[in-house]
Amino acid sequence: MVPYPNKKNVIGNKWIYKVKFNLVRDIEKYKPRLVAKGFAHKYDVYYEKTFPPVVKMLTIKIILSLSTAQGWKVFQLDIKSAFLNGDLDVKIFMNKP
Repeated sequence: MVPYPNKKNVIGNKWIYKVKFNLVRDIEKYKPRLVAKGFAHKYDVYYEKTFPPVVKMLTIKIILSLSTAQGWKVFQLDIKSAFLNGDLDVKIFMNKP
């Protein structure tokens, strides 16, 4: 917890609670997570560096075709985890939940 400068954008956050069930519909675990309210960005101020982590199937087919033709090695990775565990080069200020 640190005080934030007055001229910085402060992003709100929210706790999301999810209940996970097993195959017989018994409660397996409770899964809480803290999420940032990214929808609170101001239009045309903070949008220039926002990219969704999605890819088109055509792009995947082209990369696989190129890798086959050129003899490149192909590795699989979990984009969801890579996106969540990525390093930021900017400071982010969030409100206290």
